[in-house]
Amino acid sequence: KANAKQRRGRAGRVKAGVCYHLLNVRKWRRLEDFEKPEMLRVPLDSLCLRISLLGLGHPAKFLMKALTPPTEAAIRSSLQQLVELNAVEMVQKRGGEDGVDADEGTTWDKEEQDRLLKAKLRLTPLGAHLASLPVDA
Repeated sequence: KANAKQRRGRAGRVKAGVCYHLLNVRKWRRLEDFEKPEMLRVPLDSLCLRISLLGLGHPAKFLMKALTPPTEAAIRSSLQQLVELNAVEMVQKRGGEDGVDADEGTTWDKEEQDRLLKAKLRLTPLGAHLASLPVDA
């Protein structure tokens, strides 16, 4: 509704004009007053890649600082997909050395999903290329 009202305000600003909204009253009443932020509507894959590329810390921690942060499930899903695509690697310290966890398949149990939100992530060369492209991963 807010976008439609803004369009109506722009019609006739410079010279005479009319704004037509091509929807009926029932549809208008069902519209939300304001559109949800894009971060809550779209997959976060490319955003997580960009955060990693810029060295801004763990994507989950960085995204939680947003005014309207995405859900933990959305962040987990995006990170999970990036690990499956080999765009990022989970790094876990074992005995003082860094070891890279290998992807053991496509099924993720609850413990692995939680570890994904806390583990250190390393951007792979593929991830660096994907982050620089203006497309979704």
